Amino acid sequence: MAKSKSARPKSDGYAIGWKTLSAYELALRALTRDPAPDLDFTSFARISAINSRQLPTVRQLPVANGSLGYRCYDAATDVSLILVHGSGGFGDQFHALAHAIAEAGLARVYTLNMRGHGQSSGERGHAVDYPRQLLDDVAEFAHYVRHQYPTGRIILGGHSAGGGLVLGFSRSAAASLIDAYVFFAPFLGLGSPTVRPHFGGWVQVHKPKLRETAMANLLGVQKFNNRTVLDFNIEACLHDPRYVRSWSYNTMLAFGPGRWLPKAAPISSGCPVLLVAGGRDECFTPSAYPDALKIVAPHGDVALFDGAGHWDILADQRVIERMLDWLRNEVKTKIVSLQGFANHEAA
Repeated sequence: MAKSKSARPKSDGYAIGWKTLSAYELALRALTRDPAPDLDFTSFARISAINSRQLPTVRQLPVANGSLGYRCYDAATDVSLILVHGSGGFGDQFHALAHAIAEAGLARVYTLNMRGHGQSSGERGHAVDYPRQLLDDVAEFAHYVRHQYPTGRIILGGHSAGGGLVLGFSRSAAASLIDAYVFFAPFLGLGSPTVRPHFGGWVQVHKPKLRETAMANLLGVQKFNNRTVLDFNIEACLHDPRYVRSWSYNTMLAFGPGRWLPKAAPISSGCPVLLVAGGRDECFTPSAYPDALKIVAPHGDVALFDGAGHWDILADQRVIERMLDWLRNEVKTKIVSLQGFANHEAA
């Protein structure tokens, strides 16, 4: 049963504060300065072509004020991989990747839907009560996996804004639950050198509402935090009803690491890290990822794939093969060696 959460203080570290207001404003101006480009729909085609007959049954994990819908691609292994979808997305976007990994027996894969998305509870795109709630939800799910497999190892991965959430998690108190990280074309924070204007035409920011809501929060007023501040370009999604149309202020803050922090402490060198992105990513500048990862995780690996877009990278066979190799080699070797070291120390 999920633990009840206490009310969060108004001065939440994930929220916009007086000291960071000007930095957020500069990043917002850079994001929206140029006209929004037309978003190509071709990257959605492969990711939307999911054979529903192959999907595992949806399960629900109770969490505070709701439940998280997820699918489990089971495998006979002590490694579990939790995958978090991106902005406006849903867990089934990982189907091709999850199916291949579990079929190879390299990890038991959980495709997780965050609250207000996919098969999870809550108003679509507007189900987050406070900025760190999604971090709490991921921690709750990781604790659940750890309880199921006490001696196993857990890998956490995320796509796009889900990658940003994973990055935020790596900087949280619950990071000790995770043994490795994988990022798929991740959002590394507002103001990151990887971010394209308007996220390539995927995001429409309601600037007046965003500024008004941020100022209200600075004055201690949070009653407007469920208002819409972002719309997504649903027309580009081939009219797929599984996509979420908009996000509230709370959801926007919760889905990511906050601002880009070039001086933040990197992910521990003891955690294997892989970042993959497509060469024609619509939302981010792929050529900027290698330098960015040197800050986020200097020991991590970067793999860029020509011709792949922001969404269909999750269904690209080259990406799947790279992920399988990473799990077979570096992750399995690192996890086994660390586990052996821990057992030796315990003895």
